[in-house]
Amino acid sequence: MENQKLSEEQVQSLNELQQKNQALINELGQISLIEINLEQRREAAEKFLEELRTAEQTLAKELEDAYGAGTIDLSKGEFIPNPAKAEEGVPLEQ
Repeated sequence: MENQKLSEEQVQSLNELQQKNQALINELGQISLIEINLEQRREAAEKFLEELRTAEQTLAKELEDAYGAGTIDLSKGEFIPNPAKAEEGVPLEQ
């Protein structure tokens, strides 16, 4: 059997399909890279959250040890004793 010549339209259609296929491969590669970066960012954020919670717990314990049970009014920079603990005879000032 002899080689047969494709029409210009057929060659053009095949080239377009090949270009679209390559574009799709590139897009999927970009998406994969974005997913990897996103996962790394998520892991870093989760680690930061864990460190933040630890710091909050440490500071809360330090404040409770120093002032007893109560709340903080951060806008005024004041400690507000918990009235229930004051009634139980727990010292508010240390």
